[in-house]
Amino acid sequence: MNIMDVSVKDQKDDGFKTTTEQTKNGLRERRSIVEDKGKNGKMQQKQQQRDGVSPGEKHENLYVALRELPAFSHLNRQVQEIVNQSTWWEIRGTDWAVLFSALAVTLLCLPLMRINNWWTLVVGGVLSGIAHASLTVKGGHLATHGVLSTSRFWNKIWTRFFIEFLGSYSSHMTHEYHIKLHHPHTNIIGLGDSSSWKMPGLSRFPYMFVAPMALPIITPFVAISQMWGLWKPMFLFACVVLSGYTSNVLLLVYISRFSVAGAIAFIILNRAVMMIPYIHVNIFQHIGLSMYSKDDRPTRLYQMATGVLNLNRNPLLDYCFGLGISNCHVEHHLFPKLSDNMCLKIKPVVSAFFKQHNLPYQERNYSERLHLFVDKYEELMVNAPTILHFVGIQ
Repeated sequence: MNIMDVSVKDQKDDGFKTTTEQTKNGLRERRSIVEDKGKNGKMQQKQQQRDGVSPGEKHENLYVALRELPAFSHLNRQVQEIVNQSTWWEIRGTDWAVLFSALAVTLLCLPLMRINNWWTLVVGGVLSGIAHASLTVKGGHLATHGVLSTSRFWNKIWTRFFIEFLGSYSSHMTHEYHIKLHHPHTNIIGLGDSSSWKMPGLSRFPYMFVAPMALPIITPFVAISQMWGLWKPMFLFACVVLSGYTSNVLLLVYISRFSVAGAIAFIILNRAVMMIPYIHVNIFQHIGLSMYSKDDRPTRLYQMATGVLNLNRNPLLDYCFGLGISNCHVEHHLFPKLSDNMCLKIKPVVSAFFKQHNLPYQERNYSERLHLFVDKYEELMVNAPTILHFVGIQ
């Protein structure tokens, strides 16, 4: 058995930082790397089958002194004080302004693309593609979490509008996968482990730089396959998506003077503009970090501290996907009911709290994560991840 200190240093194996010291008598956190070799092969095989992994994988036992883990309620009180002192503009207005700006860009690009010039067509297509990503990803994400309004009714309307009408994916399945699985079971093997983003049949460059361009075509069909048998939600979804596509085609035909075939082709290309970074952001922030067994999962605060990563500020990513997905993902996972702007506002408090209690606060550059995933694609995106068994010591 090899014992590895979890200290303040870059972990070259998986590209993230941990910040807890190892001390005597097992009172502080230490990570024991246990090779998958034991005295009792049958017991080992049963354990592997229970965890949903194949023989020959590496396991880690993570021993943590529970008395040293801070209570989430302490951080929650600090955040609630900030929220109570914030204005409506800070809580919701700023994010609505971003969404309205994206809608305005989309509408302004329609007459721009009417000009018989390739440059205006390209500029209009790229700008409206960026705006579309902001509306569907940022808007859909906020609506799914019920952030855009205090009314459940209006949040459902906005969810259908941003995710289904504009984005052609199912709001029903978004709630099932994102709210019920991903958030409560972040990086728990077999539940919210981000495995749905993996396609082991594709090699690194097709997956990272080519396959995402097909998402606008396959997205509605994937949604239908996921909802098959749920006839009412599937019927409503089909109606909303068809009305969204029809509206988009009509706008392009009557304002931008496209043919029907040209309008359909443009919609597909337009929606693919930000799909490559969209895939990247979704895999960069969880895969390659700590993964836990569902039978030995950590406390919520430690789970989010070790299983979630922020990307450094990037104006394009922040605008298209929202700060809660890009730069403040840790804060979003801790407080999913807060808007993107509020996640940014509480970020210094969360960061200081983590550092004060020796919890890892993980943050990386987009380019750094991209290099890591291209370099270690097989390890991160094809092979099953190492599982941590969380053992709390009183």
